[in-house]
Amino acid sequence: MIKTPGPFAGTHPVTVNEGFKCKKCGKLNPKAEKTCRDHCIGCLYSLHVDKSVPGDRASVCLGLMEPVRIDHNSKKGLMISYVCTVCGKEKTNKAAQDDNTDVIARIMARQNTTHELQRVCLKSNRFATAKHPNLQCKNKRKKS
Repeated sequence: MIKTPGPFAGTHPVTVNEGFKCKKCGKLNPKAEKTCRDHCIGCLYSLHVDKSVPGDRASVCLGLMEPVRIDHNSKKGLMISYVCTVCGKEKTNKAAQDDNTDVIARIMARQNTTHELQRVCLKSNRFATAKHPNLQCKNKRKKS
C-alpha cells in the first residue's frame, strides 16, 4: 500500500509497504503483514532511502544500512539499530516477526557480553527456544 504524500509529507511518515529484492543478499522480501517492511528478512540489511521521515524516499545516499545492534523496547519489542555504510547515518527500526532469528542472535552475540544477552533475553521471550539454547534465560533465583 502506498499513500500519496499529503501536505504534511515533510513532517509525517509516509506509508510505503511493498516487496523488494535485497541489495545485499538478493533475497526476495514480501510485503509486511501488519506494518511497512524496511529491511531484508534474511540478512536484516536496509537501504538508506529516507531522509527526514520514514517513507519520504528523499535520501540521495542510497547506501546499505548495516544492522549493528539489537535492543529491546518495552512497548515495541526488538529494535534493530542500523548504520549507513556510505554516510554513517544511524537509524532504528522494529524487528519483524519473520526476521531471521539466527542473524539476530549473531548480532546480539557480536555486540554484547553474556550479561547483555541475558538482559535482552529476559525482556523478550522470542529467543527462549530450542533453536537458540545459548540464549535461553534461566531463572537463577532459588525456590524456597
